[in-house]
Amino acid sequence: MPLCDPTGATPTISSNYYEMQGQCVQMETLTRSESWTPNLADSTPAGSITMQTQRTAYGIVIARATIHGQPVAYTNLRSTYMHELDSAQGFEQFNEPADMRNPQEFMNAAYHVGYTFNWFYADDKHIAYFNSGDNPVRSPGTNPLFPTWATHPWIGFDPSTLTADQTPQSAHPQVVDQDYLTSWNNKQALAYNDVATNQEFSSIYRSQLLDNNIKTYMTGGRKMTLTDLINAMGNAGTQDLRGVEVLPFALAIIGHPSDRNLAAVVNELEAWVKSGAHRINRAHPGTSGNYEQTDAVRIMDAWWPLLVRAEFQPVLGSSLLNQVEGDFAINDEPGHGSSGAHLGSSF
Repeated sequence: MPLCDPTGATPTISSNYYEMQGQCVQMETLTRSESWTPNLADSTPAGSITMQTQRTAYGIVIARATIHGQPVAYTNLRSTYMHELDSAQGFEQFNEPADMRNPQEFMNAAYHVGYTFNWFYADDKHIAYFNSGDNPVRSPGTNPLFPTWATHPWIGFDPSTLTADQTPQSAHPQVVDQDYLTSWNNKQALAYNDVATNQEFSSIYRSQLLDNNIKTYMTGGRKMTLTDLINAMGNAGTQDLRGVEVLPFALAIIGHPSDRNLAAVVNELEAWVKSGAHRINRAHPGTSGNYEQTDAVRIMDAWWPLLVRAEFQPVLGSSLLNQVEGDFAINDEPGHGSSGAHLGSSF
């Protein structure tokens, strides 16, 4: 949104006033102070800090810049801002048996939850799924991957109440009485990619490992037992997604090399794929040591970054590929998430 100066002077990038509906409006400054002292658990020397941020009718200011010489402020506005407690209506209905008698009533309640969650329902006759969340209707021509001018906010946006027109219940991802439901980092529904966490609509996603194993037990119309389901989950939990969903195609392209050394490598990888591409030591579970089929795992880990570069760098170039890899890590190793934190899932 453009910055302004209430005196009519030319605004600067540090101005705390912005244009809204033809008016020059002052930003609200939020201030918070924190202090700390050493204790038995933390010997950090005593200190304090004062934090400030600016709030506008279009959200919290996150950056400032100039566009064609015009000073502007970038803001971040979430749909539940100042409406955090509105979801209580949906949660109250979830806990009311009279309102939870069938999938439709379940979805009616879930629609009142403003936060983005995957909700599941089961009774003695039905199963169902619904994706909740306040999903504002975006103005035509805008793209959630890019900044939007404040003059083109969400449809029906009212800055005084921080409300906007919402995507109708019928447009939310949902299903009733599908054969089975899985939830394990699934592929997003079309047009529901998560901009906030850089999760893009993709053809490869982790729940495929679980789905593949479930389908194996259901072959020929067979009904799964609870033990089968637990086994499907345990089997999927030690598989390498790259080895299951990508490597078979790469090996098909490579074929059978005439070079004996390369042929031996391909044979190792093919055997690993055929056995399920597991990263596990069944003989000594829970202990440190080598994986079974160690050579195949080593080859995969060493080759994968080279394969990605050989596939994409000729078209993207080294610089752009480095930027892509900065946002989408090509490896999901244990404890090596983009933030450096332990994520609990790998490969």
